[in-house]
Amino acid sequence: MAELCTLDLPAFAQEKPDLGGGACVQMLLGDAGLDQAALTRKSHQLGSEEPGWKMAPDALAKVLTQHAGQAFAFHPDITADQATRRCAWSILKDGIAPAVLIWKCRHWALVTGFEADAVPASIDAANWGLRGFYLRNPYGPLDHHIDVRSWIAQYQTGVLHGIWRTRRVVVCTGAAAAAAPELRPEPEPPFVRHALIDPAEIADAASAAVSGERFARHPRWREAARNTVPGAPMLVTRLNFPADHYYIVPMRRDGRATLLLTLDAYDGSYRESSPVDADHPASPARARAQLDAMLARGSVLVDDSPEPVPLWSDMTAVFPSFTWRPCLESLSPYLPFLHVNTGNRQLHIRMDGKVFGAISIRFSGA
Repeated sequence: MAELCTLDLPAFAQEKPDLGGGACVQMLLGDAGLDQAALTRKSHQLGSEEPGWKMAPDALAKVLTQHAGQAFAFHPDITADQATRRCAWSILKDGIAPAVLIWKCRHWALVTGFEADAVPASIDAANWGLRGFYLRNPYGPLDHHIDVRSWIAQYQTGVLHGIWRTRRVVVCTGAAAAAAPELRPEPEPPFVRHALIDPAEIADAASAAVSGERFARHPRWREAARNTVPGAPMLVTRLNFPADHYYIVPMRRDGRATLLLTLDAYDGSYRESSPVDADHPASPARARAQLDAMLARGSVLVDDSPEPVPLWSDMTAVFPSFTWRPCLESLSPYLPFLHVNTGNRQLHIRMDGKVFGAISIRFSGA
């Protein structure tokens, strides 16, 4: 049985797509009265070595230091191994959820727990065997369990640009901030895979995942998975990693989804999961219904166009899978898009039915 170490934090969703850093500060401070926009403005006033971020790493550490009464530090770790160990050490030794940049430098989230083969004696212990992390994403379904392999491959992937390029960002305090994890060789990146798993095998893979040793040990996940059966899987193409695909599988009990499961689309292995409320979209139905309504009307209004965008049924092409990449229109891999081409326009219909004329990808620290 894997060791389970988690923290119970107050949950605050970000109030706008660019306020993820403010939401993380609010959760760490546990103060419902804090204004996320004001915290973000404060981070700009305190300044950063690199301007242009929604909330820069060093500025987030300064905001936490000012409000928390203890010194927070920002660590641009060189490798994912260093960063993952620092995250787990913060939870184990300091009882504080570290703030991390995920999906290169797009978005702020908190690491609220981890699973390992054993409780380590030191941050550099070779035998503790990290298995997975619990992530509080202030956008979409709040809580995720992520297998450590997916954590390293898809989440803690290093800053995309600027003075911290390729570094893995962790903001923490106490023993974790003072630690200097050993620098270990990084494994070779995985080779490009081409053949997707047969969709007919996904249901069995989903059932195997929730009963397998890589699945979350936390009681909330266990309850969400209890007596569930796999629903219709949804294939998703990662637009920023075009050689990467995953399936979202809704695990259903009594007719509704209680857990969203993410499986690797090449081998069916477990990647991550999130318990969900009844109102979270768990099928393509809302997006498909929105597309049908748009085609019936022959047009759609989108935020970036003062005039309706015309659509023609016989001149509209829909990408064969859902698509997703981190963007201000969706900072959750559980809210992918139908990708629609019509005339000279691209439209993005999010799984909850909201339509966008473009997705915003040029941002950092949201």
